[in-house]
Amino acid sequence: MSGQLTITRQGRVMVLTMDDAATKNALEPDMMAAARDALVQAAEDPGVGAIVLTGANGTFCSGGNLGRLLGNAKADPELTRTSLEHFHGWTRAMRACPKPVIAAVEGAAAGAGFSVALGCDLIVAAEDAGSR
Repeated sequence: MSGQLTITRQGRVMVLTMDDAATKNALEPDMMAAARDALVQAAEDPGVGAIVLTGANGTFCSGGNLGRLLGNAKADPELTRTSLEHFHGWTRAMRACPKPVIAAVEGAAAGAGFSVALGCDLIVAAEDAGSR
């Protein structure tokens, strides 16, 4: 797994941090599945009052990993379907979560990364959001 999702707690806030410096936090199936699972857990945890989604290393998310997507195009279509289901499962979990999901955006939120930010209840953007 190249990209990872780090889950931390700051009081009643669950912080989900996408972290893959090499790809500027490109989306990976394992990362998306972990985000979905964390949101389901947060929804059921009375100790969580809000979820913040952010990216490490000064970038929110560069979108889909283009190398992986190119490989998927040459592979069994079931692989693409599974990958899309990871993405849709994550966005469905965001929308179903009864607690506020906040995108903390700095740097780029490109492609599907922008879609992820838009799926949140609120976007808090740094002055440099979109400029890197």
